[in-house]
Amino acid sequence: MNTTTQSIRIVSIMWGSYLPAFLAAAEESPHVELAIFSQKEIENNAECLEHFWARAADADAILFYWTTDGFWEEVSARIDELASSPAIITTSFDPANWGRNATVDISVCARAYAYLAEGGQENYRRLLEFVAHQVNPEVPVQDPVPLPWQGFLHPPDQKVYDSVEEYRKAHPSVHDHTVGLLFSRHTFTNSDASLERDLIAALEAQGIDVLPVFSHGTPDKEVGALGPIETARRFFKRPDGSVRIDALINLQFFFLGREACGDISETGVAPQTVAFFKELNVPVFKPVISYGKSIREWEEDPQGLIAEVSFGIAMPEFEGNIEPIILACSRKLTEPRSDTVFEIRETIAERVGHIAERIARWVRLSSKPPAERKVVFVFHKNECAGLEANVGGAAGLDSGESVVRIMRQMQAAGYRVEGIPDSGEALMQTILERKAIAEFRWTTVDEIVAKGGHLALLDNETYQEWFAGLPEKARTGLVDAWGDPPGREMNGVPPSMVLDGKLVITGLNFGNVNVIMQPKRGCAGSRCDGQVCKILHDPDIPPPHQYIATYMYMDRVFGADVMIHVGTHGNLEWMPGKGAGLSAACWPDIATGHMPHLYIYNADNPAEGVVAKRRSYATLVDHMQAVMSTADTYGGLEELEDLLEEYHRAKDLDPARAHQLEHLIREAIGRHHLEDEVKERDSSTFEELVERCHEIISSVKNSQTRIGMHVFGQVPEGEERAETINTILRFDTRNDLNARRLVFDLWGEDIFAALKAPGGRGKSGKTYSRLLYEADRQAEAMIAGLIEGDNSAGVSETIFESARNGPLQTRFECFAGLVRDIDQRITDSREIDALLNAMDGGHVPAGPSGYLSRGRYDILPTGRNFYNVDPTRIPTRAAWRVGVRLAEALLKRYLDEEGRYPESVGMVWLASDIMRADGEQIGQILHLLGARPKWRANGQVDGFEILPIEDLGRPRVDVNIRVSGITRDCFPDAVTYVDQVVQAVALLDEPLEENFIRKHMVQQAAKEGMSLEDKKQFRKLSYRIFCAQPGVYKAGVNLAVYASAWKTEGDLSDIYVFWNGYAYGGG
Repeated sequence: MNTTTQSIRIVSIMWGSYLPAFLAAAEESPHVELAIFSQKEIENNAECLEHFWARAADADAILFYWTTDGFWEEVSARIDELASSPAIITTSFDPANWGRNATVDISVCARAYAYLAEGGQENYRRLLEFVAHQVNPEVPVQDPVPLPWQGFLHPPDQKVYDSVEEYRKAHPSVHDHTVGLLFSRHTFTNSDASLERDLIAALEAQGIDVLPVFSHGTPDKEVGALGPIETARRFFKRPDGSVRIDALINLQFFFLGREACGDISETGVAPQTVAFFKELNVPVFKPVISYGKSIREWEEDPQGLIAEVSFGIAMPEFEGNIEPIILACSRKLTEPRSDTVFEIRETIAERVGHIAERIARWVRLSSKPPAERKVVFVFHKNECAGLEANVGGAAGLDSGESVVRIMRQMQAAGYRVEGIPDSGEALMQTILERKAIAEFRWTTVDEIVAKGGHLALLDNETYQEWFAGLPEKARTGLVDAWGDPPGREMNGVPPSMVLDGKLVITGLNFGNVNVIMQPKRGCAGSRCDGQVCKILHDPDIPPPHQYIATYMYMDRVFGADVMIHVGTHGNLEWMPGKGAGLSAACWPDIATGHMPHLYIYNADNPAEGVVAKRRSYATLVDHMQAVMSTADTYGGLEELEDLLEEYHRAKDLDPARAHQLEHLIREAIGRHHLEDEVKERDSSTFEELVERCHEIISSVKNSQTRIGMHVFGQVPEGEERAETINTILRFDTRNDLNARRLVFDLWGEDIFAALKAPGGRGKSGKTYSRLLYEADRQAEAMIAGLIEGDNSAGVSETIFESARNGPLQTRFECFAGLVRDIDQRITDSREIDALLNAMDGGHVPAGPSGYLSRGRYDILPTGRNFYNVDPTRIPTRAAWRVGVRLAEALLKRYLDEEGRYPESVGMVWLASDIMRADGEQIGQILHLLGARPKWRANGQVDGFEILPIEDLGRPRVDVNIRVSGITRDCFPDAVTYVDQVVQAVALLDEPLEENFIRKHMVQQAAKEGMSLEDKKQFRKLSYRIFCAQPGVYKAGVNLAVYASAWKTEGDLSDIYVFWNGYAYGGG
């Protein structure tokens, strides 16, 4: 037994972020000798793990902070190997893990968690002494010190202020603009606010006041934690509802909102945060912190960031955060007693200064009068394509007309825009006439200047000054590729866009607006051949001097307050540099400079759009796709279709006429050169030939074609709107409201037979090919009527009667509601308004992306900053395969150890499974149940199938799942999906020894006096997914500990079940 004069040897495994505060706490205690290990380091370093066990062998006490990682199972398996008998205290954020492998009463573990929950160095000292007390009762014990759950904190000042007024007394406002800084309470309690301190200093150096606020990650009414959104609302908004801040920097770890998301496809992944950001209407920045790389490792890694992309970049995009600029990495330190390596955040000073200057440019937009703002529009060009024929390419967007209309609305809003062309065509014609483009083939730099296509001739002295400010790596790359500034002839390649020693900056000026073409990326001169096309030989080649000079000119000379790239997509975001977490030497970062960057982008291209967001700091303002229309036959196909219809009518009634038509059909095929499409074989019968012709015609008539190009800010009206909605609803929208299928059902026809055999005939006697065509026309007419508010307009009497009185009435009413919803979404697509709001320093809300023609009406309204995620594709095929392997490994281990299969498995299902692993755990759960997902061709999950028990080769395992509050609220579709699989398995009529879910339901029913034949009782017995009640995110046990409202372990168990006994799923 130790005495109070001897230190109690405590060995601990903790999250690495706790270690500095724990070490400092141990230094303050005369009763404790601490060896503490970072879980991350010990999990990934076998030598460190063995060192832990060596220290544990001599320990008086062991303190574990248990997580859900599989690593802990390995620790658990070796606990019994310890020769000594230390006091083992196990705590966890999940009370279900309290007491795992502990040698003390669970009440001790519960109280240990109370110290951790409050946090802070003082509470960690008291925790260590509480642990020491379990070994030596003479060590004094103190209760946890309550710490604020939210408040103002100005590092390094550790004083917390409860109101803006109190904070401003200590830190008066001295600047015209204010930025809110929202960071984690964990940063405050662990005294790790060096990054926040550096960021505040950098912003203040830019003339910006900062309101630094911390909050707990989730709301908790019982302890007074407001959570991030309510904290931000309280401190960043005034009582009258006005907003105190001009921008927000979000340093919270996860989503700010935690309320239920509802239907993801309708409302997005993070609707509460999206709504709050719209309420603030200020740009929200989300810098990146690497917790796995040192600054040097990040600098040397050509990819920049990899592991951080999911949580640090992709997840924040769901909320509408922008500009993922890396600000800090991890600095590794060694704890001398345990020799374990842990990490603290280390600021990247240059990056902090960079984002501070970018934020300063953003916030000044809100106070700068529109008449004084300067804007540059950037048109794109294809590499190595005929430039004159390729001005302003934008993947489905009429870029010229769009910019003209934007400039008109800017002028109406007070911007100084002069000489606006009459049309987009006139704008493009002016660009070509003045040669306001880069030299290419027949266009020389002399001609560009002679015809007035230049905005400036940049002297080399000015550019040399800019060039000298670039990082050495960038300067070296430029000189090696293109020579010393402003460029020189190298190996027969002339300097790019240089006239009389000056760099030519091309474009057109319209007052305070410049319109430019994106500069040449990888070649020089007016020739176009393999010698001058350097990018052909070196895809990673830096851009020419003139490329960088053009962007720098817009930033530093023209003084652009906003840069707007027009259309999908340019080459800025694809320039050499890191994939994510760019450095000052990455070319997209260099070119973008400090200009706020808006990017007009097609909502159908998420994969590339997010690259622009992550590599050129673009805030996307997405636009609708061009109107799609059903194709029709014409010419030869139209004649062939008419002949086929005549043949079908004559075949039974007039054989002689049918025989004559047979010859006419063959002649039409030959006359219109359709032999290759028909592919008639010598052995083919004429009926087979007819069927093949119908397939060809049906294929054409079922295809869709784009009508022109989209004009930014213009929504389809009249017939085009009905066509657009019909295009959307031709696709399977997952709710059985396919427009054409509904028409077929109202007709009493079989659409699946029609799609399978277009040459067949329906009940009406018409060919299915004709019926498919007419169904599209009928659907458009029906949609047009619904838009106008008349359910019967455009609907034949027979159909209307079926819809109004028949069994399809409810489905028709749902269809009508969906049509009106999509119609309103189109009306709400105010794209130019969204752009102008962003130019005022406002927020562009987040939204999903995808193809309207694939039923993705949730991308409407456009004018949003889209993200790249589709929960309907979870689990992916690859994740499913991993999940199968995980399940098989679990079963094999249990079978090896126990000699039988487990009857039930408990799981904790976190949101990271979906966000980071594409649903691997879902795959694991389904395989344990003996089911597998079904996918559509496009990768969307389309239900599931139950594997026959013979194919499974083992019993179906009962799975009980405790989902996290985030999983429950942000991915309800996934929760419902898993529940549907559970219900399907529970309904199977199989021997109980082969279906453990059903076995346990039968046993429970017998115990409770219930019946599986009763639907309500069956549903109650079959629930397998549990969490806390809606709006609650804790397990409840901690509250009992805080209040000392328990006496026995059974009391805590009862509280846990009470709090977490809320079942989730359908029914």
